[in-house]
Amino acid sequence: MAKSKKKSSSKKVTDETSENLARKIWLAGLGAYGKRIREAQGQLDKASREAQRAFDELVKKGQRFEGMTRDQLADARERLKPDAVRERLNEARELISDRISEVAGAKPR
Repeated sequence: MAKSKKKSSSKKVTDETSENLARKIWLAGLGAYGKRIREAQGQLDKASREAQRAFDELVKKGQRFEGMTRDQLADARERLKPDAVRERLNEARELISDRISEVAGAKPR
């Protein structure tokens, strides 16, 4: 009977050791999963910050481009106003008239 008790006692120790080992393996798996979740969250946070930074940069470039375009359109509108067009035409007529006078007044060789 003593032998039987000894076997029972050692089996109990072995079962507890197996349960302890199984628990440690389970906990290691949970730890690995938790670590990967934290790493993934960190990568997601980083990607989110980078995406926000890139978006903000594009917004600033868009604002500059919009301002440039508005300035160019305003300038084009000014140049196409009837008074501005008439003024440029008058300047061109005067220039042509001056050139014709120069050519007419030139002495033949």
